[in-house]
Amino acid sequence: MKKITCLSGLAIAFVLLFSSCSDKDHFDSVVMGDGATLWENINSDGELSNFAAVLEATGYASRLATSQVFTVFAPVNEKFTATDRDKIIALYNAEKAAGVKEDKNTAITEFVQNHIALYNYTVSDVMQATSLRMMNGKGSWFTPNSLQGVEFQKKNILASNGVLYTLRDKVQYYQNIYEYIKNEKGGDKGLDSLYNFLYHYHFTTFIPEESVKGEIVDGKQQYLDSVTTVNNEILDEWIKAKLDSEDSSYYAVLPTNKAWKEQYDVNKYFFKYVRNSQSPDSVVSSELRDSFEYILPRYNIIAGAQFSRTNNEKLGTGERVDSVKSPLAVSYGYRKLRYGSFDKRVYEYMSPYEVKLGVPSTGIFVDTDSSMCSNGVAFKANEWKIKRENTFLQDLSMEAEANATLDSLYYVGRNPAVSGRPKLISRDAKSSSPFYDDIMGHTFCKLESNNPANMSGALFNFTDVLSNVWYDLYVCTVPSTAYNKDDTDILPTRIQCTIYCKNPEGLQDSIEFKTAFDPSKTYGLGSIKVEDFGEISIDDDYTRNKPYSYETDPTQVHKLRIGRIKFPTCTWGLPDPMVKLRVEVNVLTTSVGATKSNMLYLDRILLSPVIDKTIEDIKNNQ
Repeated sequence: MKKITCLSGLAIAFVLLFSSCSDKDHFDSVVMGDGATLWENINSDGELSNFAAVLEATGYASRLATSQVFTVFAPVNEKFTATDRDKIIALYNAEKAAGVKEDKNTAITEFVQNHIALYNYTVSDVMQATSLRMMNGKGSWFTPNSLQGVEFQKKNILASNGVLYTLRDKVQYYQNIYEYIKNEKGGDKGLDSLYNFLYHYHFTTFIPEESVKGEIVDGKQQYLDSVTTVNNEILDEWIKAKLDSEDSSYYAVLPTNKAWKEQYDVNKYFFKYVRNSQSPDSVVSSELRDSFEYILPRYNIIAGAQFSRTNNEKLGTGERVDSVKSPLAVSYGYRKLRYGSFDKRVYEYMSPYEVKLGVPSTGIFVDTDSSMCSNGVAFKANEWKIKRENTFLQDLSMEAEANATLDSLYYVGRNPAVSGRPKLISRDAKSSSPFYDDIMGHTFCKLESNNPANMSGALFNFTDVLSNVWYDLYVCTVPSTAYNKDDTDILPTRIQCTIYCKNPEGLQDSIEFKTAFDPSKTYGLGSIKVEDFGEISIDDDYTRNKPYSYETDPTQVHKLRIGRIKFPTCTWGLPDPMVKLRVEVNVLTTSVGATKSNMLYLDRILLSPVIDKTIEDIKNNQ
């Protein structure tokens, strides 16, 4: 069984979440007598003979004859027929012969334990209806006259080890969402691909200290009732939605085999890691690489497709639902810092039920097969409407002043006699500045050369870069007056950029951007692909005497587009950034009449994915 906890479950047959309860809330106290056990009461009642036969066949007759306390809800023969009895016993025996453990045996979990609760519960006419936890962890709606809508024929039959009710029918078993995924098999509309991925990370752990001990047989402790916890790394830690738990309620969009394949066939191109683990400076072991290349394309299909009713209170209430937010979404106040704009809704989806006449619906719950489950609603989707740009395919914004962003500072002296390392000084934008809200985190940095004869440079790190994605590369600068409105340094700054990354063999490639943007040209150089540029050099020893063509605008926050680039390898989740951008500042002189500044006021560096072109290129090359 699963660990006994308070339940806040979904009332079956309605989309309604019940209030949580403690084990003894709302019930009359019961004084246990010295009479017959639960099993003796059941076995002596001719109307319960079919149910009794199932208990004997599955070993639960002996459990109901011990001193452990239960409440049993036994269906009478009129509705629980001999045919029903024989099917359940045959199912139990077949799974037992196949080596299925008792706590996984379908006959036990979906029938026997669905009619038994731990502890004793009686009803009264004045009690409030509530949710009762059954032995299989399911919540059943418990009223003075029924369990889960099935009426009592007899109630409050006191036994020496619990309470017995007889039911006019058996209680229907409802799958939770994880069980639903497991049982939806076969064809394009099955969920086999999703289940196989989740099951790979599904573990059950036995908790002996919380289990009920029985006799010791052949020196081995036996347990009358085994308490286990179920953990799934993907559900618990990655997508943060416990679809296998009865204690929460979710709406979950589930990709069919067809939708899964369509998404995976594109996603796999985004997570190509360095192949050569023997490279001296490579941090990607063969084991880590294989693990990432397996899990990440699959995880990023379903990440953000689950919605807890705790965080989406209107779900299931009948009220209009304007948007839904997954557990991976960040708070409104953190959106701008994380994604660059308060309006950027990542892992959030607008109008999930919206249907417009004559227009294909983008609502993520629309055009799906919905099924009620014991812990929510499953929406099986053959067409996947959760877009990558709403989930993992995001801008990579690296704050220039952040410790993790800066790799190193350096200078190149034009006069060997002159030296002096540049400084990177953090500045807080003044709240009175008209640029205040346009600067990420309201903080920027000043790259300052100690000597005008030196060319100042800074090397910055990019993390979580995806492979085979076209990114637009930007250097984002701010005016010096954002910090000091009276600053006189209002000249433009010339910069030169070189980007480095590891190629698939773990060796370093680099591209230097020197000339202005040319939309008529596309270049492929080594492993790095570059388009929309003029002259490109990938030599490490680049020529420094060519004219610099990228200039900042000293009068405004300037998003300076350097160009468009695609990387051969992915760095998502790696400790070594492996992608670096070198930004250099150069002026020939700062004497009277200078037209360029030797200072760079830098907010951030940015890689922004070009979604449509990326997907089109991948599909064309599949």
